Amino acid sequence: MERVADPARRAEVEQLGWLFGLVAHGLGVELLGERRERRGLEPFVALARESLRAEGRELALPTAPLPEVGRAADGGPVACWLIVRLLWHAAREHAAPLQWSLDAHTLRVDAAPSAALVRLAHERLESLPGARFEPGQRDWTLSLPPGAIV
Repeated sequence: MERVADPARRAEVEQLGWLFGLVAHGLGVELLGERRERRGLEPFVALARESLRAEGRELALPTAPLPEVGRAADGGPVACWLIVRLLWHAAREHAAPLQWSLDAHTLRVDAAPSAALVRLAHERLESLPGARFEPGQRDWTLSLPPGAIV
């Protein structure tokens, strides 16, 4: 296989490989192996935002720089997939831009969770031991296990 010489193009190829691996991982196909991208949330959130815009929905920009994906065995990629999957689902349900924040321990979303979102969250929590989904009247949180996001 030919190596990509242009550093910008190489970075783009690496990013696309990470995104492809994350999507495959979320669908139950392991392609990531030991690969971990510390800044891997950024391109995945950007991809979700683009996808939502194409549907006439909006995922607001994060309120602070995104934390890094942890290096724990499966925790980092699984947390990355779970965060973006829940954000994407929630944004599809709301007409206004979905407001949210994420730190190393908690995803907070300023929108009432639908019954479908609650079901999805609880179905997916088993893939990330130690994670907790907490629905509220006007918002919801996803608490992440230590080391998944840093």
